[in-house]
Amino acid sequence: MIDGRRVWLASGRVPYARLPRDTWADRIHAAKLAGLNTIETPVFWNRHEARPGRFDFTGDNDLRYFVDLVGKAGLYCILSLGPFIDSGWDFGGLPPWLREKGQPALRTSGGPYLEACSRFITAVADQVRGWQVTAAGTGGPILLLQCESEWTCGLEPLANVYLGELTRYVREAGLSVPIVNSNNLWQGVEGQIDGWSGADDLLRDDAAARLCFAPRSRAW
Repeated sequence: MIDGRRVWLASGRVPYARLPRDTWADRIHAAKLAGLNTIETPVFWNRHEARPGRFDFTGDNDLRYFVDLVGKAGLYCILSLGPFIDSGWDFGGLPPWLREKGQPALRTSGGPYLEACSRFITAVADQVRGWQVTAAGTGGPILLLQCESEWTCGLEPLANVYLGELTRYVREAGLSVPIVNSNNLWQGVEGQIDGWSGADDLLRDDAAARLCFAPRSRAW
């Protein structure tokens, strides 16, 4: 429901980080001509923070410009925030320096990993906070955020802590639109809408980046 109107979302993915900036408008226009009213795009953490603490949202990494183009085309936007977004991208979009710092466990609670996630989410929010449909004034095209992707761990207590912390970071950063996940109904937490990606190769893709999986809940 948007401004009291029921809207059916017909969405397609346009990953801005895979495309040169000067092609974005044409791809968005082509999606609109195909009958879509929503563009979903993943945010690749390793593109925006190739080195710790040095964020880049310029040129082909200009997320705000991409979202603005979506809005000017009269379309809505779903932002896949991650921090892990899969999408056939190296390490699911996580920056390799997370491993270089010797952090043994990723996509779990506590430690430097979650601290880095908080900084990343805040940096992204600073770019797009005013481009949400809930923003003051005219608002913007962003109507949903996806948090994490295919987090197929069977440990519910860990899910409540890890996914719950990510949700808290999103809200504290000023992102107020609904949050969905794509964990294929494995785990969800209060404040997130459970989603299903339809993938049948969950244990095969990016296995090294996963924390654990059922039935053995084996840690990676």
